[in-house]
Amino acid sequence: MNRTTGTRLALGAALALTLSGYASAATVDAAAEAGGDTCGRISTFDVAPRQEKLHEATIISVDGQLPGPRDADAWRVSAGHHVLEVGERIDNRYLSFNDRQRNSGNRYKSLEIDVPADTTLLIAARLDSSRWNDGNYWQPVVWKEVSEPCR
Repeated sequence: MNRTTGTRLALGAALALTLSGYASAATVDAAAEAGGDTCGRISTFDVAPRQEKLHEATIISVDGQLPGPRDADAWRVSAGHHVLEVGERIDNRYLSFNDRQRNSGNRYKSLEIDVPADTTLLIAARLDSSRWNDGNYWQPVVWKEVSEPCR
């Protein structure tokens, strides 16, 4: 695994945080083979606004491969098109149904994204508790894009 340098990411005037990005060697090599070193990041750092029904998500895979260390919340990827497999981590207190109903559908969902160079895409799970059957109570979304250099 390659670890990128910690990057400062400002989210609003009052909140600043440091994200450390990770990428598999295959992801970084794919960017080099494409003839450039342009990259971006995907992040599941949980600062999504609950009042907009946005909740924590987890990245299961990027283009069919594990994205990096399990405890990471940001990963460096080549700029361009990627397919994510995403899981939800919505706190039970926001759900109007039990775990049996929660686990009855497909636990993971696909999200196709286009990552611009020098941009971090923040991923979340959007809750729609009126559609609890067959796992339709949530959808993976890109809820924010933040411009920042990718090195």
